[in-house]
Order: sequence, then structure tokens, then C-alpha cells
Amino acid sequence: MGRIERETGKPARDLSEEELVAAMKRLGIQKLEVTSEDRDVISKSEKPVRDLREKDILAAMKRLGIQKLELTEENTRVISQSTMKGARYCVYCGNKQSPAAAYCERCGKKIAN
Repeated sequence: MGRIERETGKPARDLSEEELVAAMKRLGIQKLEVTSEDRDVISKSEKPVRDLREKDILAAMKRLGIQKLELTEENTRVISQSTMKGARYCVYCGNKQSPAAAYCERCGKKIAN
């Protein structure tokens, strides 16, 4: 977000979606990685990321021209560690699941075994 803020001369939180997309195109940014600082800004927004539904995320990705998301090395490590500890997480929304659950308690999608 720092590059975008330097490019536009405004704080990211004050930019419209159109301004963000235009700045990303000018800078050649196709993939965004959310930093801990970005998470703080997002968490203060109207709707927490954890409450976004799949359709909300897909719509935002389409508007921003994002074709796919990739897990970071840290995400992969956290998932691997949690799997080793016996914890299970929904692949759709990330909600921690009880061991016996067949469907996600948050989004309702079927949990892969």
C-alpha cells in the first residue's frame, strides 16, 4: 500500500476503488499481499475480512482484475502446523472447525476430509 500511497499522494484509506485500481495499473501491480499494517486498516473498516462471504471476495477480485489468489509461505506454514496439531480449517472461509463437523459452522460449505 505504501507504493500506492506514494504514487497517489494520498492515504490508501482515502482512495476510491477506481483510484486504487488506476494506481495499481500504473505501478504494474497484479497481486496484493496483505501486510499486518494493511490488516489493521481493513479491520477498522465497516465489514471485517473474516465476515466477507465468498461472493463478496469474488466480486471484489473481479472489480480489481485479480484472477487468482496464492497462499504466502507464512499462510502455508500456519496451515501445515495447524493440520499437524489436529486443528481443521474451512478452505473457503478459514473458520476453525470442530473435529466432527461435516459442514463449516460459519459459511455452511462441506468440509474436505
